[in-house]
This record gives sequence, structure tokens and C-alpha cells, in this order.
Amino acid sequence: MCEEHINYFTPKGLNILLQKAGFNILYTTVTFPLEMFILMGEDYIQYPKIGPIQHNKRVLFEKNLSMSKQGKMLKEKMYEKFYELGIGRTLVVYAQKKK
Repeated sequence: MCEEHINYFTPKGLNILLQKAGFNILYTTVTFPLEMFILMGEDYIQYPKIGPIQHNKRVLFEKNLSMSKQGKMLKEKMYEKFYELGIGRTLVVYAQKKK
């Protein structure tokens, strides 16, 4: 039997945890906030069949942003701000152990 262990962190809580554990935070971002589809009235939880459609929309959104230097910069800055706001599917932190 395999037990699962899941933790949910806020950006502030994750930053504090890493700093207390002796890490310097180098960069923070998030993955695409799928919950935005729910806010737009497309509830993939209640209607799972639309999940693949929303996945394709996300892929297209990120692909279109990545087609230009300005788009890549916009995506990067937008996801960094989403981290600060606690919006996003997965919090991503690059950190380095203090020496």
C-alpha cells in the first residue's frame, strides 16, 4: 500500500519554509492557472468532458505567447505576478541552499 502525502502552500508560506530551511529564493513562478476557466464559466470539474478542450486552449495560449520575444516576456512576468497573488496550478520555486 502506498500512502500519499500532499501539501498545499501559499507563496508566502512556501517562501518562509524555504528560508527557514536555509535556502535563498532565486526565482518564483507558477504553471497556468486552470482555475481561470472556472472563473470564465467553463467548469471542467463539474463537466469533465470539457477538460481536454481547456487543456488545448491552455496549450494554444502558451504557444501563441511564446511566438515572440515580447510574448515570452509577458508570459514570464504574468506568471511571476500570479505567484505573488497565489494564483496558479503549481507554485514553482528555484532556490539554492545557503552556504
